Amino acid sequence: MRLFGTSSQRRILSTVLVAAIFARAAPLAAQVETALAAAEDYLVAVQNTDGSFGTLQRMAPRDSALAVLALAGGASPEPAVTQGAIYLQGVPEANTSFRSHRALALAKTGRGYEPLLVSLFDFRNGGGFGAFASHESNLLDTALAVEALSLREGGARSPSSWRS
Repeated sequence: MRLFGTSSQRRILSTVLVAAIFARAAPLAAQVETALAAAEDYLVAVQNTDGSFGTLQRMAPRDSALAVLALAGGASPEPAVTQGAIYLQGVPEANTSFRSHRALALAKTGRGYEPLLVSLFDFRNGGGFGAFASHESNLLDTALAVEALSLREGGARSPSSWRS
């Protein structure tokens, strides 16, 4: 006894199964596109006049970097990304995760980020990175610093040469 009948019946069954898979995938893809477009529109709508994102001034460097990272790869209006990147280039802060996020966002927009990478070494504490220069190393800040430092061309691993 053959499983699933004749060769012709198996071909028909295969065609029906493939069609069913594609039919289910199409609405999901449309839902994802709709959700992405709405989310990008939301981010653009809540951007502040200075180019930053968010309502808490102390969180603006992080929130703005994350918003620029999200918008830079999509079909969002260019002015929002440009204004966000300009804000990120000039914002003062002294926090490893904020600085790492800023470097990643600036790199994604094609803007200069190397000074931020060099300054990350001021946050080293032992084998890792702390939130601030005086803090113990922690997993989050170290992982973000590693991600930002990996932006270095060719993945070079000689940070002592970066300070010159």
